[in-house]
Amino acid sequence: MSKLIKANILKRVQDGEQECLRLQHQWEIAKKEHCKDTGKLMREYREQAALSLRKLAGRLCISAAYLSDLESGNRAYRLELVEQAFRAIELYRSDHA
Repeated sequence: MSKLIKANILKRVQDGEQECLRLQHQWEIAKKEHCKDTGKLMREYREQAALSLRKLAGRLCISAAYLSDLESGNRAYRLELVEQAFRAIELYRSDHA
């Protein structure tokens, strides 16, 4: 393989890595913006169900402080955890309706 082809391939790899980093950075920014909205919605839904923060945290096997941070948008969330939280709130609502 010629030096020109190797240099061209290396340049493409470097450009690809830079593009991945740029997209990852954009994703992190978007994720932070949506964390607050999702946390606010979770808190409203939990409060409508009259479920305490500590009880929901116990059902999710996480600390109340961590759940509070999620609800206030101070921490990024895992989608699975948010889904579990909404399922737990819905189950609590159906059990206490």
